[in-house]
Amino acid sequence: MRNTLKADEYIVSTPYEHDIYAADECYLDIGNVESFRRIQQIILRGMIKTDNERIDCPFCANNLNKIDQNSYECENCRTLITDTICPETKEKYTYTSIAHLEKNIIDKSNYITDDYWIYYRKREAAMYFRNITQLDENMDIICPCCNKVHK
Repeated sequence: MRNTLKADEYIVSTPYEHDIYAADECYLDIGNVESFRRIQQIILRGMIKTDNERIDCPFCANNLNKIDQNSYECENCRTLITDTICPETKEKYTYTSIAHLEKNIIDKSNYITDDYWIYYRKREAAMYFRNITQLDENMDIICPCCNKVHK
């Protein structure tokens, strides 16, 4: 399919739950509430990537305020949208976060082998599904261009 349809991103959905970062797949299941949140997250990513004006908050529809050259914040829901460039690949990308959100480090060693799915769920939901890029266990943004964390 990827050879026949040109797109910026392909999202493969699967009904099988596993490490959300191990494969380029999105776990969707009608009996799983996080599936609904994942769909919202995909729609949010699409709204942000296609918005060149940055006037309305894609999360709550309130006004976005420009806080510096590349960042916009919603004073209502505190969604923070930042346009940046990967220092390794020099590609442009956008990431989101929540302004003034305290980081909640999710330690994998706290979860026994059979409970790793809880670790992945907590890591996935650490930013309440408002992030449009992956997060590491420290809630740092993983660059979608090079798969590294840039500080």
